[in-house]
Amino acid sequence: MNSIQQIVHALFLAEKIDGFLGYRKKDGHLLPHLFSPENPDELSALISDDPIPRYPLPKILVEISRAYPGVRVGLLARECDQRALNELVKLNQINPEKTLILPLPCCHSDLGEPTQCSYLQSPADNGCRPPFSPGEDGQDSARVELDALNLEDRLRSWKDEFSKCMKCYGCRNVCPVYVCKECSLEDEELIPAGQIPPDLTFHLVRATHLAGFCIDCGLCEEACPAGIPLRRFYQGGNRIVEKLFGYKPGKEGDRSPFHRLGLVEKGNLP
Repeated sequence: MNSIQQIVHALFLAEKIDGFLGYRKKDGHLLPHLFSPENPDELSALISDDPIPRYPLPKILVEISRAYPGVRVGLLARECDQRALNELVKLNQINPEKTLILPLPCCHSDLGEPTQCSYLQSPADNGCRPPFSPGEDGQDSARVELDALNLEDRLRSWKDEFSKCMKCYGCRNVCPVYVCKECSLEDEELIPAGQIPPDLTFHLVRATHLAGFCIDCGLCEEACPAGIPLRRFYQGGNRIVEKLFGYKPGKEGDRSPFHRLGLVEKGNLP
């Protein structure tokens, strides 16, 4: 057994958790899997070595928690996953007392101390890379160029990007903090059905709902088959929220200002 398998095995024996959410290989692919103490032999298939694909395990945990409110679940969590878990706790979607996190460094082959998310750090010898091409100052050069445009040119730039959208909902479905019970993006009075690419309203609605909640994991951009720089787009809403309210999503403790304004009901997003 590797170190993570040994830890999970010990947690099962001590009856600390009722299941463990991790990864196993199936048909040549690494996929999320809920390991059970009822089938301890399965632990030999628990994978922790890089490269591990980035699935939104916190989102899967929400579904498990909704179906079995009292279940205690452990899970592998990269730094971005931990940010998502923090937001999901604030949204009353998961119970932190029934969640046990085993930190998985973004760029390490086995269990160890949490490291800075690969989406936030500069390229390094360990193979991590940010999702942008940093300039000499380490900043997102494309973001700097975009910010330098006037509003009219900036709008034209985003319209060009969104003209590629196939309305596949991949960005929404993979988002670890998307837990809405009803989705405005499927309201045909707001977003006409069958229109591809969708009207700009489609993207503005999603960006508005993510402002103050997006944990900047980049999964939406990875999932987008059209290669739209969605992470950079959603960062814009977070920047506004941080400037106005001093709030940055993903941190433990204080909730989004939209909670304080009464715009988020218990157990649901706006």
